[in-house]
Amino acid sequence: WRFATGLTYSALMREAGPQRRNGDHRRRDRFWLILVLIIVVITGGSVLGYHWVRTKQANRFAVTGDALANQGKSSEAAIQYRVALQLDPNNYTALRGAARLASQLGRPEGIELWKKLLDLRQATVADRQDYADFLLKMNRLPPAEQIIDSLLKKDPDTKTLRLAVRYCAKTGDEARAIEYAEIALKRAPKDEASQFQI
Repeated sequence: WRFATGLTYSALMREAGPQRRNGDHRRRDRFWLILVLIIVVITGGSVLGYHWVRTKQANRFAVTGDALANQGKSSEAAIQYRVALQLDPNNYTALRGAARLASQLGRPEGIELWKKLLDLRQATVADRQDYADFLLKMNRLPPAEQIIDSLLKKDPDTKTLRLAVRYCAKTGDEARAIEYAEIALKRAPKDEASQFQI
């Protein structure tokens, strides 16, 4: 029979060899591809997990800092904020707490903290108002003007108007200071701070 077909077992194996080798290569390539994907997923997951843990820890330190600052324990609060910012330099709660604490203490490093805070998307109008207030206290009038002007363009509340009054008074523009104070009083006739300013 072998002679009739002209094929021997070794000849059959030689013909089947390339197909088997191609199948082995495909299986091996698939194995390595799956292995690489598993390594990438594990690495990415561990990096995200590590970042998540650090963010959680930073939030915990920042909240503790807020509690200590409310109790008047400035030094202890500053330590908590510092640790929080070492763990997560862009932590909103820690930056806000540290910036407000620096403002209360009249510390010049507050300016850098406020700048970093206002670069975050979570920054609020109240944050901008607090920064402008700090700049006015520190007599940093040009940057205070920029912040106050931007706040005045967005339907200003009485706090923004009071900041504008203070800025105008510091720069000697009494007419504009009175104008802003009158607008603030019209919006909130019972606001004692606006009454005092006028």
